[in-house]
Amino acid sequence: MQINDSINIYIGRYKDTKDVFSSLDPFEDIVALISGLTSLDYLSTIICGKRPRMAKENAAILGNKIIPYIRVSLEYIDQAKMGPPNLAFLPYYYAILNLMKAYILLSYYRNEFHKNSLHHGIIFDRTNTDLKSLLKHSITIKNNGVLPLFYRTLTGQFFPNNQSVLLGNLLNKIVNIEAEYGMATKLNNPLCHCDYRIVQHDGKCLVFITMNDGRFKKKPRVLIDFTIMDNKKNIYQSVPISIKTVNMQNRIRSQLITSQLYRIKRPVEDTRYRNQILVPYNFSHYQVPEEFPIACCLYYMSSVVRYRPDYYKKLMDSKYNPMLIALRRHGIFTFLQLFWSYCHDTEIHIHRN
Repeated sequence: MQINDSINIYIGRYKDTKDVFSSLDPFEDIVALISGLTSLDYLSTIICGKRPRMAKENAAILGNKIIPYIRVSLEYIDQAKMGPPNLAFLPYYYAILNLMKAYILLSYYRNEFHKNSLHHGIIFDRTNTDLKSLLKHSITIKNNGVLPLFYRTLTGQFFPNNQSVLLGNLLNKIVNIEAEYGMATKLNNPLCHCDYRIVQHDGKCLVFITMNDGRFKKKPRVLIDFTIMDNKKNIYQSVPISIKTVNMQNRIRSQLITSQLYRIKRPVEDTRYRNQILVPYNFSHYQVPEEFPIACCLYYMSSVVRYRPDYYKKLMDSKYNPMLIALRRHGIFTFLQLFWSYCHDTEIHIHRN
């Protein structure tokens, strides 16, 4: 095939990406950015941007409903930072719980909020305290509650009712704890870096995605409309798009499950990551947006802290200690960035000078 020239179009969960540079602590920076969302004028403007047909007066009414949840979330974060680290899972989960409610209220599913807002929608077996089978501990997602409606907000799909999910299948999909997960479990995580290239050929636009990890031999769910081009090199090709298409980026995104595109920490000066996507290699009959495993795992750990402090001590004395500490630190930090990104429809990356 003769390729005429490459086309530079960004592919990610959102259409745009934003780099923020700071000499301060990135965690404090994202907290400050989230704090800005408690301004009614600012939040109303964001709501109008996400919902162009909504009148400004109605956006202000909705903003007044959302702001208390953001404020309470920030107060839980303050509590976690000032309190004992071993108890931080509990306030961090409740911070995320309130942000999940804010997600829902910002979405088209806000009319279902009140009948689901009083229940977590997730349970786990508190009697199972076997450390050797930690990765096989399961949590169950119910039909009603905040977490299943949050999942529907992210994916547009219902989570299978009373579906049990293994803790190991959630921990292995959390970005930035890959090293600690590997050290504790001696397992690799199912996250795959993929290179993409967008080219023009015979009046058509084609997207080629190469999976860089040889472990994965089948097409991941995220490449919904892609077909295999080179089985040996793990290269997949999109459906051809007319070069005259008005919004090429939207047409490309329609061939992907964008809710399953994970964030990549892209150093600005490093060009290797500029044309990469990170996807979970997932064959379950449900999607796994990046926020979902973080919320589920922090729920699990907060429940252990709350109901089984004896088991929590065993966990923190075990080989899983580094992984759980990384989960506590990176889980909340990543979730805050994902929430800001959702509000602004822009993927944020905070770089330290």
